[in-house]
Amino acid sequence: MKQWLGWQGAQWLALIDVLFTSVLLVESFLGHYRSGFAVRMQYSPFMIGLALFLALGLAILAPDAAWTIAALRVTGWAAIVLSVIGVGFHYYYGTIEKPGGHRWLLHHLMYHAPLLAPLGLAAAGGMALVTAASLDTSTFLG
Repeated sequence: MKQWLGWQGAQWLALIDVLFTSVLLVESFLGHYRSGFAVRMQYSPFMIGLALFLALGLAILAPDAAWTIAALRVTGWAAIVLSVIGVGFHYYYGTIEKPGGHRWLLHHLMYHAPLLAPLGLAAAGGMALVTAASLDTSTFLG
């Protein structure tokens, strides 16, 4: 059976993804703290980011555990779905709801919720899915 990266490659990718997720969570905290956490949905990146962080830590420390792959897949897909929802929230609260709407689009992109910022969490989720595929010994790529 062929694996994508092998166990060591998957562990290195998980370590890189842990660092990437940490930076994303710090940046997300600073941006959401600046706005005062006005919407409860602003707490969701921290919940899924922490779950992703724990699943990636599990992949680093115990790559052969039976539920490591399942944890990586669940948190990876959850991060991707939540990121798409986050783009919608950033679009609504960062552009549509603000005075001027689309007429002041450049101003809103510079000084309000960055439209594509949530997609960083989707990238972290995608790396978690690649890590899960690399740890799965039943994955065959031909």
